[in-house]
Amino acid sequence: MTEESSKEELSPETKAALEEHFSQTQRKEVFNETLSGYKDARIEELNKEVHESHEQANRDPLTGLYNRRGFEQAVSESQAGVEEPSTIFLVDPDYFKKINDNYGHPVGDNALRALAQRRGELSRTKFSEKRNPTDIVARIGGDEFAVYFPGAKPETVYQNLLQKDSATGELVARIEISFLKDNNPDNQEVIKFTVSGALVEFNPKIQFDQQMAKADQLLYEAKEAGRNIVLLGSAAEPEEP
Repeated sequence: MTEESSKEELSPETKAALEEHFSQTQRKEVFNETLSGYKDARIEELNKEVHESHEQANRDPLTGLYNRRGFEQAVSESQAGVEEPSTIFLVDPDYFKKINDNYGHPVGDNALRALAQRRGELSRTKFSEKRNPTDIVARIGGDEFAVYFPGAKPETVYQNLLQKDSATGELVARIEISFLKDNNPDNQEVIKFTVSGALVEFNPKIQFDQQMAKADQLLYEAKEAGRNIVLLGSAAEPEEP
């Protein structure tokens, strides 16, 4: 018997069994790869859906800015690592009801969009070459807007909002917004309005709602003082335990 003929060979049944085994193994690997790819795609899809849902819940649909809920959350997240004094700036259009009454609610919506689009007037674009990317602008309800300036003192923001009053020559903190009544090229009527504002120092150790209430009270005082002015206030005091 030769050396070659003495070697054992796989029987046809063994060959068939091995081929079936490796075929099943290969199919299983392909299946697992397909399943893994599906899971990765689905996880990415779910993450995207959650993110979009979160954004919708925290955004104002009219202006695209944060709403009050999104503003509070963004301010809380932005506070991490900020040790310097920060500022809350509340802004409210003057006589906004007259815009709605005289021109209709769609034009009133345009006024709010104009204020949102001119957020540079509310943020540090007003007094720097580039708006601080950490500044947070929001429409927190109705016609009221809020801006958070991390690491900026209220006095600094106030000083940079000052401009000379044409009638008295005095320096006052004022903001004026102008916008086109509508997008009709045949009607380029420009509507102007002023805003009242309140600047208060933000203290992360004090409850958010308490500080917003302090700013709201100062904003009310600006309205009572005749509107078209920004008032500078003190920080909220911690509540007694």
